[in-house]
Amino acid sequence: DRECYYYGREQLFVAHPDLVKVMCQDSPELVPDLLDGLMWHSQTVLDGRLRVNYYIKELYSDPDQISDAWKSPLAIFCLEGQPSMFMHPVLNKLLEIKWERFGRNLFCAVQAFFVLLIGLFTTGFLVYGCSCHVEMIAIRITTGALAAICFLFMTVIIIRQWGLGQVGYLTLIPRVKVPMARLLLNPWNLLRYVCMITTAISAFDEPCWFGFRNSRHSLSCDGAGGAGAGAG
Repeated sequence: DRECYYYGREQLFVAHPDLVKVMCQDSPELVPDLLDGLMWHSQTVLDGRLRVNYYIKELYSDPDQISDAWKSPLAIFCLEGQPSMFMHPVLNKLLEIKWERFGRNLFCAVQAFFVLLIGLFTTGFLVYGCSCHVEMIAIRITTGALAAICFLFMTVIIIRQWGLGQVGYLTLIPRVKVPMARLLLNPWNLLRYVCMITTAISAFDEPCWFGFRNSRHSLSCDGAGGAGAGAG
């Protein structure tokens, strides 16, 4: 009966909420059997296709019940599981649903923001870094403002993760581990965090304020050639 397939599935996850973690750690060879039980496929081929039902409510997880995304079943599979587990159709479908519902839009929005920031930085600091035209000053200030907003946003997330105990350990050298918020455990996020504050500081250290240049800016631009120097 596909409507009541895997009888006791809901009770199983209620009684053992850490089932996925325990199986990934202690019995990874049994994970495919668990995933097999969370799908049903018809024996009838229709137009060269088989109907498949996936019972992944517990694996998808409810944000109201699991507020920490790092403790969701999918995150546990990523942290504790084996790469071969993601070849299973159930996990493929789970990833597909999450990606299409919110993952793709969030990823594209974040990447678009950083592409915009890189474009502004390249124009205002590299190509026309010596220009004191109003447009170039505005681009540099806009770049700094966006970088500062991003830095503050990431800082809020870091503080929140510290408060909730969402902390991991970064190994700098053997036997030396530094506690860090989970956001910064990703090397790309750590690099972005540092880049945002340095970009904001550079942008608001504007040498063209009030129509004059400081000596440092003059020396650096006097030897510069190309369009950037000429525009100043």
